[in-house]
Amino acid sequence: MKIKKISCCRFWMVGIFTVLFLAFAGSHSFAADVSPTGIVPVVLKGNPDIIIPVTVTAKPGTTVAWLNMGPGPATIKFITKIGLACSAPSNFYGDLLGYYETTPLVEGATASICFIAAGNYEYEVRRISGGTAEKPLESITSGKVICAEK
Repeated sequence: MKIKKISCCRFWMVGIFTVLFLAFAGSHSFAADVSPTGIVPVVLKGNPDIIIPVTVTAKPGTTVAWLNMGPGPATIKFITKIGLACSAPSNFYGDLLGYYETTPLVEGATASICFIAAGNYEYEVRRISGGTAEKPLESITSGKVICAEK
Protein backbone atom coordinates (compact mmCIF):
# COMPACT_ATOMS: atom_id res chain seq x y z
CA MET A 1 0.00 0.00 0.00
CA LYS A 2 2.82 2.39 0.87
CA ILE A 3 4.52 1.71 -2.49
CA LYS A 4 1.32 2.57 -4.37
CA LYS A 5 0.99 5.87 -2.47
CA ILE A 6 4.62 6.81 -3.22
CA SER A 7 4.26 5.86 -6.90
CA CYS A 8 1.01 7.82 -7.21
CA CYS A 9 2.57 10.85 -5.51
CA ARG A 10 5.61 10.74 -7.82
CA PHE A 11 3.33 10.40 -10.85
CA TRP A 12 1.39 13.54 -9.89
CA MET A 13 4.56 15.45 -9.01
CA VAL A 14 6.11 14.65 -12.40
CA GLY A 15 2.87 15.67 -14.14
CA ILE A 16 2.63 18.97 -12.29
CA PHE A 17 6.27 19.85 -12.92
CA THR A 18 6.03 18.87 -16.56
CA VAL A 19 3.24 21.44 -16.91
CA LEU A 20 5.44 24.00 -15.10
CA PHE A 21 8.35 23.19 -17.43
CA LEU A 22 6.17 23.64 -20.49
CA ALA A 23 4.75 26.90 -19.18
CA PHE A 24 8.19 28.42 -18.64
CA ALA A 25 10.11 26.69 -21.45
CA GLY A 26 9.96 29.68 -23.79
CA SER A 27 11.11 32.24 -21.23
CA HIS A 28 14.83 32.96 -20.93
CA SER A 29 14.23 35.24 -17.95
CA PHE A 30 12.89 32.39 -15.82
CA ALA A 31 13.78 32.82 -12.14
CA ALA A 32 16.08 29.99 -11.16
CA ASP A 33 15.51 30.27 -7.45
CA VAL A 34 13.82 27.68 -5.29
CA SER A 35 10.15 27.37 -6.08
CA PRO A 36 7.56 27.02 -3.28
CA THR A 37 7.38 23.30 -4.10
CA GLY A 38 11.06 22.72 -3.32
CA ILE A 39 11.84 21.81 -6.93
CA VAL A 40 13.90 23.94 -9.31
CA PRO A 41 13.12 23.26 -12.99
CA VAL A 42 15.72 23.27 -15.79
CA VAL A 43 14.72 22.87 -19.44
CA LEU A 44 16.96 21.35 -22.13
CA LYS A 45 15.75 22.94 -25.39
CA GLY A 46 15.92 21.57 -28.94
CA ASN A 47 19.14 23.30 -29.85
CA PRO A 48 22.08 21.38 -28.43
CA ASP A 49 23.51 24.39 -26.61
CA ILE A 50 20.43 25.74 -24.83
CA ILE A 51 19.86 25.08 -21.12
CA ILE A 52 17.26 27.29 -19.45
CA PRO A 53 18.49 28.52 -17.01
CA VAL A 54 22.21 27.73 -17.36
CA THR A 55 22.84 28.36 -13.65
CA VAL A 56 20.32 27.54 -10.95
CA THR A 57 20.45 28.37 -7.26
CA ALA A 58 18.96 26.01 -4.70
CA LYS A 59 18.99 25.59 -0.96
CA PRO A 60 20.27 22.33 0.57
CA GLY A 61 17.41 19.82 0.53
CA THR A 62 16.03 21.12 -2.77
CA THR A 63 15.48 18.94 -5.83
CA VAL A 64 16.62 20.14 -9.25
CA ALA A 65 14.67 18.59 -12.14
CA TRP A 66 15.63 18.61 -15.83
CA LEU A 67 13.16 18.22 -18.71
CA ASN A 68 14.44 17.27 -22.18
CA MET A 69 12.49 19.31 -24.75
CA GLY A 70 14.96 18.46 -27.53
CA PRO A 71 14.31 16.34 -30.58
CA GLY A 72 16.65 13.56 -29.48
CA PRO A 73 18.12 11.94 -26.41
CA ALA A 74 20.36 13.91 -24.07
CA THR A 75 22.48 12.85 -21.12
CA ILE A 76 23.45 14.91 -18.07
CA LYS A 77 26.78 14.21 -16.41
CA PHE A 78 28.00 15.95 -13.26
CA ILE A 79 31.66 16.94 -13.44
CA THR A 80 31.68 17.97 -9.77
CA LYS A 81 31.27 15.29 -7.12
CA ILE A 82 27.84 15.43 -5.46
CA GLY A 83 28.28 12.64 -2.92
CA LEU A 84 25.00 11.65 -1.30
CA ALA A 85 21.59 12.81 -2.49
CA CYS A 86 18.60 13.65 -0.22
CA SER A 87 16.48 10.88 -1.72
CA ALA A 88 16.68 8.43 -4.59
CA PRO A 89 17.59 10.35 -7.76
CA SER A 90 15.25 9.94 -10.74
CA ASN A 91 16.95 8.73 -13.95
CA PHE A 92 20.39 9.43 -12.45
CA TYR A 93 22.83 6.78 -11.38
CA GLY A 94 25.89 7.38 -9.24
CA ASP A 95 29.27 5.74 -9.03
CA LEU A 96 31.09 4.81 -5.82
CA LEU A 97 32.90 8.16 -5.76
CA GLY A 98 29.72 10.29 -5.76
CA TYR A 99 29.54 11.40 -9.40
CA TYR A 100 26.14 11.21 -11.12
CA GLU A 101 25.04 10.74 -14.73
CA THR A 102 21.68 10.16 -16.38
CA THR A 103 20.61 7.46 -18.68
CA PRO A 104 19.76 8.88 -22.15
CA LEU A 105 16.71 11.11 -21.69
CA VAL A 106 14.36 10.92 -24.67
CA GLU A 107 12.21 13.89 -25.65
CA GLY A 108 9.79 14.70 -22.81
CA ALA A 109 11.73 12.68 -20.22
CA THR A 110 12.79 14.11 -16.86
CA ALA A 111 15.61 13.51 -14.41
CA SER A 112 15.99 14.93 -10.92
CA ILE A 113 18.34 14.91 -7.98
CA CYS A 114 18.14 16.44 -4.49
CA PHE A 115 21.22 18.25 -3.18
CA ILE A 116 22.32 17.91 0.47
CA ALA A 117 25.63 19.72 0.71
CA ALA A 118 26.26 23.35 -0.18
CA GLY A 119 28.59 23.86 -3.13
CA ASN A 120 28.90 24.61 -6.83
CA TYR A 121 28.08 21.59 -8.98
CA GLU A 122 29.00 21.74 -12.65
CA TYR A 123 27.42 19.44 -15.21
CA GLU A 124 27.48 18.75 -18.94
CA VAL A 125 24.57 18.05 -21.25
CA ARG A 126 25.54 15.83 -24.17
CA ARG A 127 23.43 15.42 -27.28
CA ILE A 128 24.02 13.97 -30.75
CA SER A 129 23.60 16.95 -33.07
CA GLY A 130 24.27 15.55 -36.52
CA GLY A 131 26.97 13.85 -38.47
CA THR A 132 26.69 10.38 -39.93
CA ALA A 133 25.94 7.00 -38.44
CA GLU A 134 29.65 6.17 -38.61
CA LYS A 135 30.76 9.57 -37.24
CA PRO A 136 28.05 11.25 -35.14
CA LEU A 137 28.66 14.79 -33.90
CA GLU A 138 28.18 15.24 -30.17
CA SER A 139 27.38 18.66 -28.70
CA ILE A 140 28.36 19.36 -25.11
CA THR A 141 26.91 22.26 -23.12
CA SER A 142 27.78 23.15 -19.54
CA GLY A 143 25.50 24.19 -16.70
CA LYS A 144 25.82 24.77 -12.97
CA VAL A 145 23.83 24.18 -9.80
CA ILE A 146 24.73 26.46 -6.89
CA CYS A 147 23.54 24.96 -3.63
CA ALA A 148 23.75 27.50 -0.79
CA GLU A 149 21.79 28.77 2.19
CA LYS A 150 20.27 32.15 1.47
